[in-house]
Amino acid sequence: PTLQPEDSVSFTAGVVWTPKFVSGFTATIDVWDTERTGMVIQSNIPGILNREAAGALLPGEIVERDPAGFISRIFVPFINSGSTRANGVDFGLQYVYPTPWGTFTSLTQASYLNSFKFKSTEGSKTAQLAGDPIDGIAGLSNDGYVRWRGISRIDWAWNGFDLIGTARFLDGFHELKNFGQNHWVSQTWTFDGQASYDFTYVAPVENQPVAGYSKDAKDVSSGKDGKPTESSMSQTSNYGLPIWQRVLNGTTITLGCDNIFGQDPPAAYGFGGSPTKYPGFLYDATGRFVYVQLTKKF
Repeated sequence: PTLQPEDSVSFTAGVVWTPKFVSGFTATIDVWDTERTGMVIQSNIPGILNREAAGALLPGEIVERDPAGFISRIFVPFINSGSTRANGVDFGLQYVYPTPWGTFTSLTQASYLNSFKFKSTEGSKTAQLAGDPIDGIAGLSNDGYVRWRGISRIDWAWNGFDLIGTARFLDGFHELKNFGQNHWVSQTWTFDGQASYDFTYVAPVENQPVAGYSKDAKDVSSGKDGKPTESSMSQTSNYGLPIWQRVLNGTTITLGCDNIFGQDPPAAYGFGGSPTKYPGFLYDATGRFVYVQLTKKF
């Protein structure tokens, strides 16, 4: 009953630039700032005992003792405590270039975390997390608030074929080794690739359609992806297509590979508290992953 809602205040502002002298080019920049206060966390026993000794238990915190003074039970409630404030900048660049040999699309998005300040309680010291551990305690650096992260894609689409190359970047951050030595967790680049073919066919349109039996040209339109689709108002099915096209129509075959070069995660120690020896909150141990996907739309 004493728990209150968290409060948050956010600010965002952005600009989108699409110059007329460069057709297909778009640039974006967004700045943001957000602050949370009264964060809902679960109280912890050491904090409860310290506040009991100071006679300053928070609402819902109870320490029960027997007549001899020994602890018999501790109530550990959820409480409103601490605050978080973060701000940063997001960038985006997109360029679409149509050619007789297909459409090329480049998309790059990057984020810069300028600041991430955290207070576990109202009376505690403010910790700057962006790129660094909490108060130099690397065992608590497992949040990994990296300064920079980004992704860049190049796509080529032509007559049902689609090729995508992706590059991903994660910045590094500071932590400590087992005996307190400073350690820089390296930044990484990983690369993905994907190829697909979309079997989409549209029945030929008659020049002189017969009402009730033929498909009018206006019943064939372009979908959101620019590919030809049939209107839901069509009265007939794709009977003008060969049987093999009718079977494959709406089928997409995809072959891809994540982490093409098998890049290993960087080493991380977390002041000797890391069970995986790499930043498991940012990476996984899958390594190179090859996949095949078959999609059929009815």
